[in-house]
Amino acid sequence: ANWGGADYWIVKTDSLGNKLWDKDFGGTDYDLLYSLQQTADGGYILGGFSYSGIGGDKTQATWGGSDYWIVKTDSLGNKEWDKDFGGTNDDQLYSLQQTADGGYILGGWSQSGIGGDKTQATWGSWDYWIVKTDSLGNKQWDKDFGGTNIEDDFGSVVQTSDGGYLLCGDSFSPISGDKTENNLGNSQAWIVKTDSLGNKVWDKTIFTTPEIKAYPFALQTREGCYVVAEGSMAGIGGYRTQANRDTTNGSQDYWLVKFCDTTFRAGFTSTPNLCPGTCTDFVNLSFNATSYQWSFPGATPDTSTATNPTNICYANSGSYNVQLVATNANGSDTLLLSNYITVYPAPTAQGISQSGDTLFANAGAATYQWYFNTTIINGATNYFYVAPQSGDYNVLCTDANGCEVEAAVFNVIAAVLPSPLGEGSGERLYPNPVVDKLEITGSFLKDKKEIDISIYNLLGEKVLAVSPLSLGRGVGGEAIDCGLLPSGMYWLEINSGGKAFRTKFVKQ
Repeated sequence: ANWGGADYWIVKTDSLGNKLWDKDFGGTDYDLLYSLQQTADGGYILGGFSYSGIGGDKTQATWGGSDYWIVKTDSLGNKEWDKDFGGTNDDQLYSLQQTADGGYILGGWSQSGIGGDKTQATWGSWDYWIVKTDSLGNKQWDKDFGGTNIEDDFGSVVQTSDGGYLLCGDSFSPISGDKTENNLGNSQAWIVKTDSLGNKVWDKTIFTTPEIKAYPFALQTREGCYVVAEGSMAGIGGYRTQANRDTTNGSQDYWLVKFCDTTFRAGFTSTPNLCPGTCTDFVNLSFNATSYQWSFPGATPDTSTATNPTNICYANSGSYNVQLVATNANGSDTLLLSNYITVYPAPTAQGISQSGDTLFANAGAATYQWYFNTTIINGATNYFYVAPQSGDYNVLCTDANGCEVEAAVFNVIAAVLPSPLGEGSGERLYPNPVVDKLEITGSFLKDKKEIDISIYNLLGEKVLAVSPLSLGRGVGGEAIDCGLLPSGMYWLEINSGGKAFRTKFVKQ
């Protein structure tokens, strides 16, 4: 049964039209469904407008008289979630579509000013209003488009091949607000093209002589043109080249008009930042061209006639130009982008040293990943790694630019247990964990001028360099002040007599 005056109702059939199931969704007032689409997960997205407050299937109250209301179901029509969007006046949704990112674009008209979910005032009494959501129906942005009169009979909103959106409805407005052309008749179909963030790119008034009231629809064709379909009572005039077939009763005919962009220009895009010795692909964005000549100085290969060249490789660091000459029967257009490709400097060479069971890469890289016998070691992402078994080890290091360099060490012998701080007797580090003063003892401290003491965090960053001559006296040995170190695990490294002694300690 209905929850209120009118509800959304969907019916699923098999391929022969036999009913499989039906579902009703509504609140305690009127809820009018205008758009339905199957989603990528096999479920359904329903859209229209609602006058209902919280109750029934509706979990949010309206902001004004009527709001956009969308309902998401699973493949069997069971409700997963619902969302309400509106301002302080009437807002009515007539079209929706799932977008390439898994979210949704909602379109209709709005009488609301700023308030609720609406962030822009209307230009006239009614405007187009689109709302972009994520895959869970959470609003990402909204945009208002209109002139100083009425924009109503909203027909459709669709995503275009460039990630933008195409809106279509009726407009009574002259040149004003977002509208750049005057009508020929009282009202005309009006389309608006936006970018992927809803910013207007262009608009077009579909010229006919009398008033049109037929919820026009618009879409983009496979070759990038645009088609508008509507009911029309117009005769020859404006963009219409054929008279209405029913001239006696003044009823409407179907009318389609197609527009294509005849602009001729070269264009391309690619990944502009590379590491030495890597390759990139180029995506051709040229309009109305039939052949192409590419130039990649400094790359291999350095020329191409492919539409979309692939595996263009740069061996050396530096900045490189890219040129595209796009040609058709009427001429050519050249696009030269200077220093378009940047190849980063080669990352610093890496090496691996060993102290007992512990392998150390050179500190200073952005990330580390260790491998054993060419197999990745999950979780081994510090600049050091304690080898649990004998074999071959290598580490893949990435610098701040994302460029990689590798080092390897072979025939590592595991299960060698060094003394805490090196070779010799009486060498100790305590207390461990330490709160304030970390005391060390050992024969290597006899000549303080010949030793270097450093403390590293687990990312391999040196966090403290200790002058041996500044060591304080502890209860039983030389003392390092660790009071300012954040809590965590650290490596203490002491270089003495050409040897490096390392051990872990914990700062509480």
